Amino acid sequence: MPDAQPSSSPDSLPLSGELLRALREQTGLSQNQARKAAGVGQSSLSRTEAGESRPTPRLVRAVLQVYAQHGVDSLTPERIDELVEQAQALEVERVDARVVLQSGSAHRFQWRIHEAERVARLVRSYHPSVIIGPLQTRSYAGAVFTPDAQLDEQDAAQSVDARMERAQLLADPSRSWQMVQNEQALRWLVGSYRQQAEQLESIAGIATQPNVSFRVLALDTVAPRPAPVSGFHLYDDTQALVGTESGSTLIQDPDYIAMYAQLHAELSELALSEGESLELVRHLADDYRERS
Repeated sequence: MPDAQPSSSPDSLPLSGELLRALREQTGLSQNQARKAAGVGQSSLSRTEAGESRPTPRLVRAVLQVYAQHGVDSLTPERIDELVEQAQALEVERVDARVVLQSGSAHRFQWRIHEAERVARLVRSYHPSVIIGPLQTRSYAGAVFTPDAQLDEQDAAQSVDARMERAQLLADPSRSWQMVQNEQALRWLVGSYRQQAEQLESIAGIATQPNVSFRVLALDTVAPRPAPVSGFHLYDDTQALVGTESGSTLIQDPDYIAMYAQLHAELSELALSEGESLELVRHLADDYRERS
């Protein structure tokens, strides 16, 4: 069976407008009362709570300190610092891999991606060699975030938890996902035959959801040019996240976003149909299950 995903608690939820609104409502304060006490503009607080603008570090710290003073016990100084750091991550447009892998940084970068996906109504993704992030089971994500000299055990575990939070967004029917995955990623055995079978069985279940389009670029596809070597994600038509070995770049330039949108459309045209892709995934899952 696919890995079960943990339920969320307010103490572990990532920074978002929804979280800020929920915390304010715990205090019983109106938006106007909260913004006056925090010394922030009412329009900035209302737009942030509605998801129309990014939460800035200054706004986050100001309002959370007010909420902590009004009886929200979960807002410890450490929790406030954590959410402020997430707000700082939202402002970063390029994150070098050396920064992402610094102690305590990797999981915050996962929350940054989570927020981009949460706000978007359409998410388009492609990856040539790794299972696309929100599709990953806990065991697969654990292999992706293996503790090493650059990633300590705590940050690795928190990164896996953050990726599982991203996976929960797949269940929201108001958000559409269009995913193109190279067959190579499906065939690359991560962990064991059993673990890879569980991963593919999980994908097969998700691929049947009406809001998810999952298509595979077969290894024997005849293409006009080599496949892109870097994975990327498009969030509506407003931003793109492109990952490389040296870092990850958040792009907001309309021309570059249009280029990646066209590339995703071309890859989708080359890929198997949704039905053929699902058949291939199930075939590989059955094969790996028999070998496990």
